[in-house]
Amino acid sequence: MKKIKQIFILFFILVFTSLYSQINSNIKFEQISSEILKLDKGLSQNSVQAIIQDKEGYMWFGTWDGLNRFDGYGFFIIRPDYFNAKSGISSPSIRALFQDKKGLIWIGTENGLNKYNPQTQSFIQYKCNVFDNSSLSSDYINTICEDENGFLWVGTNDGLNRLNKKTGRVTRFYLNPNNANSLSNNSINHLFYDPNGFLWIATQKGLNRLNLKTNIFSHYYHNITVKESISSDFINCIFIDKNKILWIGTNNGLNKFDKKTNGFISFKNQSNNSLSLSNNDVKAIIQDKNDILWIGTMGGGLNYMNPNDHRFYSYTSISNDKTSLSNNYINCIYEDKSGNIWIGTAWGGLNKIDKQTKKFRHFIHLNDKDNKSINNNLVWSIVSDKKGDIWIATNQGINIYNKQSKEFSFITHQPNNKNSLASNSVRMIVIDHKRDNIVWVATLDAGLDKYNTKTKVFRHYQYDPIQKNGLTTNRLMSLYEDKYGDIWAGTEFGGLCVLNPEKDKFTNYQHNSSDKYSISSNTIYPIYEDRNGIVWVGTYHGLNRFDRETKRFYNYFHDPNNKKSISSDMIFSIYQDKNGFYWLGTMGGGLNRFNPVTKESKHYTEANGLPNNVVYSTIEDKNGDFWLSTNFGLSKFNLATENFTNFDVKDGVQSHEFNFGAALVDEEGELFFGGMNGLNTFYPEEIQMNKNVPLITITSFKLFNVEVPISLKDGDTLNLNYNENFFSFEFASLDYVNSYKNKYAFCLEKFDKAWNYTNATRRFADYTAVDPGKYIFRVKGSNNDGVWNENGIKIYIQIKSPWYKTLLFYIVVIVLIIISIWAIMVWRIKRISKKHEVERQMLTIQKQLFELEQKSLRLQMNPHFLFNSLNSIQSFVIEKDTDKAIHYLSRFSQLMRLILNNSQQTFVVLQEEIKVIKLYLDLEKLRYDNIFNYFIILDSEIEEEFTAIPPMIIQPYIENAIIHGLIHRKQQGELKIELKLKDNYILCIIQDNGIGRTAAMKIREQSGIMHKSSGMLITQERLEILNKRNKDQLSVKVIDLIDDNGIAEGTRIELMIVFKEV
Repeated sequence: MKKIKQIFILFFILVFTSLYSQINSNIKFEQISSEILKLDKGLSQNSVQAIIQDKEGYMWFGTWDGLNRFDGYGFFIIRPDYFNAKSGISSPSIRALFQDKKGLIWIGTENGLNKYNPQTQSFIQYKCNVFDNSSLSSDYINTICEDENGFLWVGTNDGLNRLNKKTGRVTRFYLNPNNANSLSNNSINHLFYDPNGFLWIATQKGLNRLNLKTNIFSHYYHNITVKESISSDFINCIFIDKNKILWIGTNNGLNKFDKKTNGFISFKNQSNNSLSLSNNDVKAIIQDKNDILWIGTMGGGLNYMNPNDHRFYSYTSISNDKTSLSNNYINCIYEDKSGNIWIGTAWGGLNKIDKQTKKFRHFIHLNDKDNKSINNNLVWSIVSDKKGDIWIATNQGINIYNKQSKEFSFITHQPNNKNSLASNSVRMIVIDHKRDNIVWVATLDAGLDKYNTKTKVFRHYQYDPIQKNGLTTNRLMSLYEDKYGDIWAGTEFGGLCVLNPEKDKFTNYQHNSSDKYSISSNTIYPIYEDRNGIVWVGTYHGLNRFDRETKRFYNYFHDPNNKKSISSDMIFSIYQDKNGFYWLGTMGGGLNRFNPVTKESKHYTEANGLPNNVVYSTIEDKNGDFWLSTNFGLSKFNLATENFTNFDVKDGVQSHEFNFGAALVDEEGELFFGGMNGLNTFYPEEIQMNKNVPLITITSFKLFNVEVPISLKDGDTLNLNYNENFFSFEFASLDYVNSYKNKYAFCLEKFDKAWNYTNATRRFADYTAVDPGKYIFRVKGSNNDGVWNENGIKIYIQIKSPWYKTLLFYIVVIVLIIISIWAIMVWRIKRISKKHEVERQMLTIQKQLFELEQKSLRLQMNPHFLFNSLNSIQSFVIEKDTDKAIHYLSRFSQLMRLILNNSQQTFVVLQEEIKVIKLYLDLEKLRYDNIFNYFIILDSEIEEEFTAIPPMIIQPYIENAIIHGLIHRKQQGELKIELKLKDNYILCIIQDNGIGRTAAMKIREQSGIMHKSSGMLITQERLEILNKRNKDQLSVKVIDLIDDNGIAEGTRIELMIVFKEV
């Protein structure tokens, strides 16, 4: 049983030793200094003395010249403002960094203590005041920590200080020579809080333990006579590991505290032991997530220790090796949340160890005499033989790797030996599976070689212009053995050459532009035989399927008008999956999944996550995942999810650029890829992915491209004015494994229609002309291996409306409009009511006045006509013409009856008015002994029964024509009365052929009668009244008629009369 236990322990030690040896051989350092070029800004200075990661995920580095905040891409540097010394940080020389439970960052400098509030980006300084014992004991701060009660402990070069953060008052602790329970020395190098209620203090004269309840100090000193005493009194650092073991770093070794003996176990450098501590001056100690202790020394570089066997493995600076430690003098060590180890050096800047970069084993040429490395870094082809050895084609011949011995053997061209390799420019190798001990070698400039592994003899197949069944050229690009044992050689510019080894003859296939069944190009890349024995050939110009029976090639090309055609004509790799689909690696067209039945392709490009659109090789691992070599690293493709996981140089890949044909998965499932800088090998299950969910943060907020000094955290609210609607956010995924592979997505809800995806080169979101309203800005991010923080962070944004677009303004305006409309309506209604009342009264008065005027005028006119008629009757009586007198009197009575009836009306029917006119004309004819005839003409459009006009308007003009025109005519006269419809009026034309107005005037002058016609004057007044009442312009036009000799021949009256329909 005891032997079994011993064997188990031995096995355990061997496993761990192997594990740690593997870690040691694969760790690479990323050097970050003030001169680094690939970051936006380098470190402010190369002496890094303190490191922390805050709760938001930022890394903070304290240097001798400035405080640096790092987001994975650039440094934000804080230095004092010498023009306003009290408002900023008190000194650029940072010696200690600590973040307390509330998230405040405390910075110890060479000139005071500083409290930094990340939210407000403000500082409060704490300084020594010699007149105030409640201030710091010294401004030279070396170390800071916090106890469980929230007190801050500050170690200086002159005493220990306990700061009450609430009051700002300090309690000082000094060395008191008269008190054995006081501090052993006032120069404090380091503090470490022990949750058991103790504070461990590293001084320049012994280790101290302070009991926080009793304020009593216990001391541990070096005693040369006691083996278990601490190795030195000059204590640099203190650390308590996960097993609660206390580790002490001194200037003379590392010490482990043994609780059982209350003594120390010392570890020191042993010159004859490579697994001992590299240097005795131990400056920094941490324990990582894997329980490994990392020890930084001053001069011996970095060590990590196997906690089970106390073996040390060291890393030191190697000249001209940028992946080694930058400097052997270590000031501080820190492990971030992702497991990265950060090392601050005295003069070499910052170093970062990504423990996950040990993903790919890398074989690279070291020197010509070394059989542990390949002999040339340019790798073109990789195959495995039946023994499991790996054959590698390089630009310096053939490399054979024995996986058991981990050693290389080489086959190269020997100029003086015809039986040696024809050329060192080996392009591809094929292990003959039909014939034992035969290896086929394609060279880039010397044709095809057949190599016998037993006899070590080469046979050369080279281009001979005389030989018809030989190679077409010596420039070979690819090589393949089909199931029949034929060797297919793809050439550059010479087409396809197929060798039958039994007949020792070549069958050649070349492109013929006049034969559509010829091969599509004479430059051949991959040759592949599928499960059905069909041979597929990728060329410089198209994909080809070969029909063995007809010897025909069927071509497939990229068609710009067909999105489902292959994406590129240059094919670098062909692979058939278990479902029968062919996966094509192309030049510039990414990866294609080709369906041989439908002849359609599905494309996968950079837009789908592929690192580069040049795909050299495609192989499938035992898990069913595809591995692709590209022009920008390796990519793993999951067929189920169609997701790509990409790996670049920082992950351990030999270089960004690989070569077509340089890919292999061997019988054990190990993968091999070759490129421009050597060879990578790995087992897929060894590739540990970064599963850390990154913290997302807003690193900058800008308005109109001007940065706003504000710290935005998840859930914060931004209140912006309406004219502050041009803004941008900058963000970062705070995972530092490989920051430049982190991905991002952002969205401004209610503005963006979908998520915007971007990468590390564009970590910002710009928004312009955003309308007032409420928005939510969201951003999420991934780490380098595509693990997303789906929750991300969100910022609420409230853009205020201008005052004239606010709801209150709209309400006020609407109320004012309503009040105004109501007031106007009330005023208008009152005004209209008042106006209507006045108008109604005026209309009543006017109507009464009008009717009175009309009656008055009619009454004036009626006596005038009556006077003239009675004169006529009198003349008949005097002349004793009884019959005429009786006839005239009868007609006169009818006329008077009508006039009396009409005089009561404002309008009379036209039919009645014409009847009055006819009676009047008949009476006048009788009176003047028929000296004239009359004619009344009525327009056919006028309906006299339904048309009404003012009464007694026409009669005065008829009377005037008779008395002043017709009765003075020597011959019989003629009077024509014509009524026409014109627009809204009746045009009445009264035309006589009398003596004219001029002659009539002379007759009146001679007779001494100069008065104007009363009937005409009365009618004119009536027309004026009618115009005013009806707002019409009734007119009377008098026209003198003359003949060609200018002699008067009558008068024409044109009278416009208003009418209405009845």
